[in-house]
Amino acid sequence: MRHGGQILADALRIQGVKRVFSVPGESFLAALDGLYDSGIENIVCRQEGGAAMMAEAHGKLTNAPGVLFVTRGPGASNAASGIHVAMHDSTPMIVFVGQIARAHRDRAAFQEVDYRAFLGGIAKAVFEVDDTARLPEYISRAFHLAQSGRPGPVVLALPEDMLSDRADVPDLPAVAPAPTQTLTAEAEAILAGLQGAKKPLIVVGGPGWTHQASADLTRFAAARGLPVAVSFRRQDYIDNHNPAYVGDLSVGMRPDLKEALHEADLLLLLGTRFGDVASGGYSVDPAAPGKPIFHIHPDPDELGRVFRPDLGIAAPAPAMLSALATSNAPGRPEWNAWRKGLRAGYEAWLKPVETPGTVKLEKVVKALPALLPEGTVIANGAGNYNMWLHRYHQFSMAKTYLGATSGSMGYGFPAAIRIDTGDGEKLCDQRIGPLILDDLRALPFPCHLHDHLRRREVRNGVEWRILHCPVGAKHEKQRRHKDQKSIPDAEGNYFFNHLNTTRLSARRSPS
Repeated sequence: MRHGGQILADALRIQGVKRVFSVPGESFLAALDGLYDSGIENIVCRQEGGAAMMAEAHGKLTNAPGVLFVTRGPGASNAASGIHVAMHDSTPMIVFVGQIARAHRDRAAFQEVDYRAFLGGIAKAVFEVDDTARLPEYISRAFHLAQSGRPGPVVLALPEDMLSDRADVPDLPAVAPAPTQTLTAEAEAILAGLQGAKKPLIVVGGPGWTHQASADLTRFAAARGLPVAVSFRRQDYIDNHNPAYVGDLSVGMRPDLKEALHEADLLLLLGTRFGDVASGGYSVDPAAPGKPIFHIHPDPDELGRVFRPDLGIAAPAPAMLSALATSNAPGRPEWNAWRKGLRAGYEAWLKPVETPGTVKLEKVVKALPALLPEGTVIANGAGNYNMWLHRYHQFSMAKTYLGATSGSMGYGFPAAIRIDTGDGEKLCDQRIGPLILDDLRALPFPCHLHDHLRRREVRNGVEWRILHCPVGAKHEKQRRHKDQKSIPDAEGNYFFNHLNTTRLSARRSPS
């Protein structure tokens, strides 16, 4: 007989979970007891919003669910922003939320919340586990749902007395690996359709991206002379130096690239939902797109949800690219000229336009390649300062960018801390820490964060680089916490706030 917390921890171990992120609370003490001897690392955080964003960043980096534990009521409320990020960004995530005892329901008990009503609109699914013996069933269902179709966050509410009860119940096996899809016929249909277009445009995005997908995309596009644009904050899906890359469909979209969305006579959407940002605020009208749309997405429910596809294929983009990359036949002669024109527009867009003030973000971003080792992971929050990153920085490899397409402020710091949790060598070629772009005004308790980063620096030996990007210098001078500058400076990192950007080379962190 095992108590519910032990059953839960055993189920996580079977699913291959190596670490979880949490802010401990009294409502799930039995789960913490189960985790203690499980061999699963518990990354203890100070605020649930940050913990949720760390778990979401884990899902982005690994394509496996990030696991979060938060307490009832206020804990779940704080975590809601990170849950929204996971849903909007199609990131697999499992959220365990403490809950009041079952006998106290519907009495407005201490921190009582109806989680189905509260989180149902921003999570893929929400369940409450009333029977200890059904924990393996619910956890298995959560891991299946979080990773199927369009990935997303699944919430399991855990009444505290249910977790403490004991049950004699067998464990369930881990989610079975998905069989390799053979998409030869579907790839042939795409290729045949492309041959009828003079100005096709590939748009890539969405979940589950891999290094192999980047290689297959590059091979497919280069062989046929096809232009590739990426959706919002997916710039690391293809080497931006490759001639096939023509820019990102982002906020503040390049004017000629936005025009290309209209000029293109076929859109091949690979993995992306092609939402409001990527479509230029639906300037490509779902009611009258004016061109054929080929849409490949892992979730059949996304096909036709907004844009009616002329060819809709329910498949992961990496699997489809694997099939498309096997065909190396050249494309139509017009394609190469079309691609070259769009590439020229992108290269012209890279030339810095000087901005007023002493901190010139265009110079800061253009200086980064010389300052950062290859493979550095960039994490950013929300704010207008990101437009300089999107415009001027060139990503060169997959899994080197963490940015919330939901536009969540304060995402950069917790996402970067996730990179520093011990397995960075599996994500990139070197043991390299993050470059953080965030507005530190969005961070609570900067002194405590400083202490936390110092401890992690010593433990993991990761080189941190922090770039503070305030929107307005005068406003920032009035509001900046006196200790915020000490956060990066004490670690020997970059801090460009109110510095003359001619001194950038002198600010390099010692390696």
